[in-house]
Amino acid sequence: MRRVFAGGSAHLQQQFQSDTFESLPRGIVLAWLRSGPDEARSVVTEARAALGRLVHKKQLAAEAHKHQVDFLRSAAASDSANTGQGMLVAVTFQWLKVEFDAELFQLQEQALERLAGLLKELPATPPLPVER
Repeated sequence: MRRVFAGGSAHLQQQFQSDTFESLPRGIVLAWLRSGPDEARSVVTEARAALGRLVHKKQLAAEAHKHQVDFLRSAAASDSANTGQGMLVAVTFQWLKVEFDAELFQLQEQALERLAGLLKELPATPPLPVER
């Protein structure tokens, strides 16, 4: 059982940098089993902060891509050979993808805010057998 807990926080920390939070419930339970409800709540607090940073990062990237789309759109209007159309399509896709990512992270942050109340209902950590 001890091996399950080893490196759990490091994995969550790495996940908070760029990933969605599909395994967050597992991380919360592992923190609860390892150290109790306080650590489980700290995992949620850390995840919310990381999501806030990701939202901000994605919003900045979306703005940059939008400026590129606007530039390429105006350049394409004066390009009779349509040489920049492929680039316009690619950058438009990147812009939309980053916008969607920002929204997804923001929704996850809001969900964590609402779900944090569930942690008040966590029972005391049950005793677990320890491997020796």
